[in-house]
Amino acid sequence: MGNRYYPVNGKELASVTTITGLADKSDALIPWAVGLAVDYILHQCMIEGNPATVREVLESARTEWRTVRDEAGHIGTIVHDALEEHLHGVYDLSVVLHDERNHPDPVVRKCAEMAFSLYKAAKDKIEELGPYTFLATEQKVVNEDEWYAGRFDALLEVGGETWLIDFKTGASFYPEWGMQLAAYAEAWEFEERWLAYDDIREEREIDRIKVLRLDKKTLKAYWKEYGGPKDGVTRAWYYRAFLGLRDAFYVLKAKKAAKQAFMEGKG
Repeated sequence: MGNRYYPVNGKELASVTTITGLADKSDALIPWAVGLAVDYILHQCMIEGNPATVREVLESARTEWRTVRDEAGHIGTIVHDALEEHLHGVYDLSVVLHDERNHPDPVVRKCAEMAFSLYKAAKDKIEELGPYTFLATEQKVVNEDEWYAGRFDALLEVGGETWLIDFKTGASFYPEWGMQLAAYAEAWEFEERWLAYDDIREEREIDRIKVLRLDKKTLKAYWKEYGGPKDGVTRAWYYRAFLGLRDAFYVLKAKKAAKQAFMEGKG
């Protein structure tokens, strides 16, 4: 995925996820890619009468991670869209995925079934919160002074508190997610955004930043609050870490014009 920028007042502001993408993930990604290649080879060896040669199987294994990545991206998109629609109102994903769940291609069926299971797990986890008020989904935020922008998944009022939430599919929780959510929260409050809900306008600061992680292996959903009392790292520290990545990004990777403008503005 390439770098993404938001044009704001003549500036090219890097997206939050583009900036956090600078964090080193090799410790997790290298074993993941190797494991996929090994699993693919073992699977091909177990197929009775497989005409492929050893060389052909090994060559195919080189790029198997791309297939899995694309499938995961497709599943994540379905689940994200479904959860957004669920927060907006009544939504029945079983109807939307009916054709895919009955598709002759087993890969299509597998993706559809996994998407449906993850959606149901996430929906049930949200409903466990008890009474909540939906405030916004897919909300764009901009912090022009700090040269970044982005879009978070949902804003809810829970027990009188305002929660900023992102939905993630992943095998674990990652510190860059805390940086990402802290950046969204700071941008929201920086803009002094006002929400209209039921004809009542009130300023809302973010009380909690949380990820709802959807695990493709267990098909369960898990909450994590970043910057909370059980985290061990404050939201302020996550934000400081994000700004460090932001600085490194513009120094190392940003487009020439954006980099020059940023360096002049921060110099």
